[in-house]
Amino acid sequence: DTNRNMTAVFDNTTLSLNFRYNQRNDCWYLSIKDLEDNIFVSGIPLLSNIETMTQPYAVLPSSILGDWI
Repeated sequence: DTNRNMTAVFDNTTLSLNFRYNQRNDCWYLSIKDLEDNIFVSGIPLLSNIETMTQPYAVLPSSILGDWI
């Protein structure tokens, strides 16, 4: 497995994004945490052509407006 980490600021909130590649099923997965390592969501498969990919994961802080695209 391969991991990539980055931080990003969304609506004045800094989040930690972890991208993990699983070679066995040839898919990348996204996990989102705050800077204190509190997990908002873990293991979202990053698939193409799925508009509502993150819809079941609407657990981000209410201070962050907008949608994941």
